[in-house]
Amino acid sequence: MRTGFQISSLVPSGLVVDGVSDSMDSLILSVRSEAAEARCPLCATASSRIHSRYVRHVADLPSAGRKVRLRLLTRRFT
Repeated sequence: MRTGFQISSLVPSGLVVDGVSDSMDSLILSVRSEAAEARCPLCATASSRIHSRYVRHVADLPSAGRKVRLRLLTRRFT
C-alpha cells in the first residue's frame, strides 16, 4: 500500500528541493536555501556576495520505515 505524502513536507521551510534520490531503504533530498542573502552571526550585516559553497549531509528521522537524508548545499558569504 502506498502512502500519499508530499516530498516538500520532509523539507524544512526556507529550503528548496533540487533533486530526489530514491532507493529501497533511503530517500536523499538535495536541497538549498532560497534566501538571496544572509546575515553575519557576529555583526548582523547582510551580505549577498557568495564566497564559496560546500555540501553538508544531514540525517533526519525515518519516514515510512526509510532513512531520510538531506544533502544541503551550503553557501559561505563574505
